[in-house]
Amino acid sequence: MKVRKKKINSLPNQLKKLDERNLPKITAEDYQQRLADLINLGRKDYTHYLIYGDREHFANIEYFTGIDPRFEEALLVITKDEVPTLIVGDEGIDYSKRIPYEINDVVYHGFSLPRQPRPTKTVLRDILSEAGLNKESKVAVIGWKWFDNSDFATEEEQFDIPLFIYNELAYVCTEDNLSNGTYLLQDNEIGLRTNLCAKELILSEVSGTKCSNATHRVLKNLRPGITELEASKHLMIDGDPLSIHPNVNFNKNYYYAIASPMPDNELQLGDVVGAGMAYRRSLCHKVGLFVKDENELEPERRENAKQIFEKYFLSMKTWYETVQIGVTGKEVYDAVVEVMGEPIDFGVKLNLGHGIHTDEWLNTPFYKDSPEKLHSGMAIQCDFTAAFEDLDIGVHAEDGIIIADQKLQEEIKELSPDSYERMLARREFMKNELGIYLADEVLPTSDLSGMVFPFMGDLNVVMAYLEE
Repeated sequence: MKVRKKKINSLPNQLKKLDERNLPKITAEDYQQRLADLINLGRKDYTHYLIYGDREHFANIEYFTGIDPRFEEALLVITKDEVPTLIVGDEGIDYSKRIPYEINDVVYHGFSLPRQPRPTKTVLRDILSEAGLNKESKVAVIGWKWFDNSDFATEEEQFDIPLFIYNELAYVCTEDNLSNGTYLLQDNEIGLRTNLCAKELILSEVSGTKCSNATHRVLKNLRPGITELEASKHLMIDGDPLSIHPNVNFNKNYYYAIASPMPDNELQLGDVVGAGMAYRRSLCHKVGLFVKDENELEPERRENAKQIFEKYFLSMKTWYETVQIGVTGKEVYDAVVEVMGEPIDFGVKLNLGHGIHTDEWLNTPFYKDSPEKLHSGMAIQCDFTAAFEDLDIGVHAEDGIIIADQKLQEEIKELSPDSYERMLARREFMKNELGIYLADEVLPTSDLSGMVFPFMGDLNVVMAYLEE
């Protein structure tokens, strides 16, 4: 057996249309269950939960309400046996009416945009007090990240909410009773958003289908002289919200990693190409060289590219085949490192994959010596970029999977047979065409899962693990 380039005739699911009119809906009962789950999870340590959100860090508030802060900051206060309080600015108060269950929505003008009208005086400490917070409250302050002790000079607990909010909260409560509770939502094992239900996982699959189809459209329409901005139009982005900006980059712009498409950067033969996008709950991104075959590369670059693409594919195959319920992040990390070597030496600067939800990066169990175990209900990205700027070579194949035990798969199948069938078709494609064998509980959400395109000028060529 060895890694080779292989011709494929078609992608999985290309003859099936996506029906977005009949997707599962997150209902009032679902949101109320999430509130109850949070209170139950933190019941031994907290009396109140204060969740911060803004335009960039919307996901935790959106998880409990279905709305995301736009333009402004927002706070959600949750207490057992009390109606939740949502604190928003002027532009958020009307939007909050979309929440499908009873909630106290309160305007705090300090969250509004600068110089908007202040028809009444609102004081945040008074609003927090009216929401039930006091000196006896034990508060889980939930932002969007929590910190390692090594991030700061002291071991004092840190919070990632704006100082003006923290000061008002500390006035109402006792600072000693404030704790960073972000782990309640984002911890890899117990976090609510790393333990997803069938509805959420189906929505992840639908998002992955759309993202992978959009990415493939861009790649199919590449031609010499096209600009990044022109190429990005083939994403055909619809009204579904994105979790990141589009990534369509050629030549040197690829090495900027997170650059937006530029209107004056034209594609040339031999360029490194990166193309991808992310609707909420998924991301698809592919990187390769814009040539039709290796003969269009000069000899030294050709040999370097061959070695890099083969090692990358084998490392990715190892990742996919190691992921399963009960495996630790360390086991996945070590298995990949055994093939790849130290990630930094192979141009990989970040983690070997991560969790995903409505925000693009939720958390990651894939780090050195990670004891965290993978479990049913996770949505995960296979995601590690290998970039060699000195050799002018890059490779990346980011796609999503979900992990679902048999019971959860049956729920998915019952709620959305089409979604389940698409994931099974991808599993078969990966096994039969690419030589990647997934555990029974691993279901791919992207039509491009496991596909490394070495030559962006010929998308029928992929890397595969084949018999001699």
